[in-house]
Amino acid sequence: MGTIISSDIPGSSLTIAFQNYERDAATRKFLVDSWSRADAIETVISDAAALNGTVNHPDEGALKADGITAQAVGPGRWVVTVQYLRRKYGAIPSTVTGLVNLRMAYEGIEVYCTPDEFVGGLPFGGNGKKFAYPGGNFSTDPRDPPKPWVYNRPVVNVQIPFSSTSFPDQALNNIGKINLNAAIDFGTFNAPTGTVRYDGAEMKATGPSYDFYVPSGAQIRYYGTYSYTFSPNGFYKQRVDYDDSLQEWYAENVPWGF
Repeated sequence: MGTIISSDIPGSSLTIAFQNYERDAATRKFLVDSWSRADAIETVISDAAALNGTVNHPDEGALKADGITAQAVGPGRWVVTVQYLRRKYGAIPSTVTGLVNLRMAYEGIEVYCTPDEFVGGLPFGGNGKKFAYPGGNFSTDPRDPPKPWVYNRPVVNVQIPFSSTSFPDQALNNIGKINLNAAIDFGTFNAPTGTVRYDGAEMKATGPSYDFYVPSGAQIRYYGTYSYTFSPNGFYKQRVDYDDSLQEWYAENVPWGF
């Protein structure tokens, strides 16, 4: 193992971006006495003071070491350069919370009633008996049900970036589920129960190439985004049924999944 002669030599820098923290960056340069390029790099990686023990920048802890290079500057002398970057998510687990990407959109859903009234966020004209496209005999024929039309329900698509050393099980276990038991926080916004649908996740896995990479060895990292849909009025669908006693069709709005 070599020896670090000097840390943060000229050429080292730290950049803090005021308007976009993702542009924060840093460079640290070390003068190392070593017999090989690989050993010079290992000397810096293995030195707790050099990489702050957890590959965080010593002056800006959220900046993570992203790459390391060594350049010969003389016999047995190397300048080892460590680059630090900050991103929304990446291979190193992030401690940043509250990161949310939003897109306001519409979600088409088949309904039957006129939009004179709304129940559960869906058109429900005439208390479920006023149809936009009734059957041929004003929806009294049990063989001729009302015809649906597509209503564009307003929704918010939510993407939350994540980076973890643990496999994100919820990416597999919660697809299509609604938050029926608890509210969910998106940044500073609290989405009430029954208003959020888990749509899935886009996930990648990566691992460091260095066998003794601090802080946790050559551990796999999982990163990507969780995707949700928020509907202010909850998730209902509309279906029609025939009332034999009244001899007429009627619509009902039922929670998603029923």
